[in-house]
Amino acid sequence: GRAGSVDMRELAQYGSRIAAGAAIFGGDKASNMVKLGGITQLATAGGASSAAEATESIAHLGADVYKHKQAFANAGIQAFDKDGKVVDPEELIKRSVLATKGNRGKLQELFGLQSIKAVAGAGNTFQDAYIKAKDGGAKEKDAISAGTKAMNDAFDTFKKAALTDEQV
Repeated sequence: GRAGSVDMRELAQYGSRIAAGAAIFGGDKASNMVKLGGITQLATAGGASSAAEATESIAHLGADVYKHKQAFANAGIQAFDKDGKVVDPEELIKRSVLATKGNRGKLQELFGLQSIKAVAGAGNTFQDAYIKAKDGGAKEKDAISAGTKAMNDAFDTFKKAALTDEQV
């Protein structure tokens, strides 16, 4: 089996959405494309039912952050870099998931209906590990660490499944 459910053929078909989305974020566009490719894989765990839907949520991700920038500020999430561009997409999602403890309703308030699927997979992964740790008697700090580790592991797995720098 494959790590994600969006394969290379589908990425080729819908890759222009990832490329367009990558330009909105600060930093290196090729690196952002690799990260967004991984997030596309994770989007299928967040409710995207197809490659088309997953890449559509990626295409809206950066624009939705601009649209909801006050909500990010209110939540204490630094969503923009010193140049006013949206921070690294993976870092943005990690910060948002940590600030909301993976709560889908709170994440949707930040990202909106279009891009929630790009974020919800990471939120679900965090929340599953967080709740499991809490149910096992873990202290809050340790439960957050468990959720963070699970989320980081998912990002690493799906990034490897999506693209390498040479494939971009």
